[in-house]
Amino acid sequence: MIRSIGFSIGSALVASILAGHAAASGLPSEQGYAVALWIGAGVCVVVAIVSVFLLPPGRTPTPGAERERLIRDDAELAGAGLIDAGIEPVATTGRRAR
Repeated sequence: MIRSIGFSIGSALVASILAGHAAASGLPSEQGYAVALWIGAGVCVVVAIVSVFLLPPGRTPTPGAERERLIRDDAELAGAGLIDAGIEPVATTGRRAR
């Protein structure tokens, strides 16, 4: 859900930047693409910095028990015909599944 919201906001932002930098022909100018690129890069840097501070110290994003639950959920989804729910399959012994 968050990814869809981000795609929507990002697409609207880039479209408005390109529309604001339209050349006489009605097509976006090269400067519009450069501005959109630099704004996108700046947003990525800010989000990366903020995400570092949001994670509590000493905690990994997916600890052992949580990771096992995600792997189990992924296996259930794959068994139902929904392939790749977002976690790499790992055997419970710690080895990669083939």
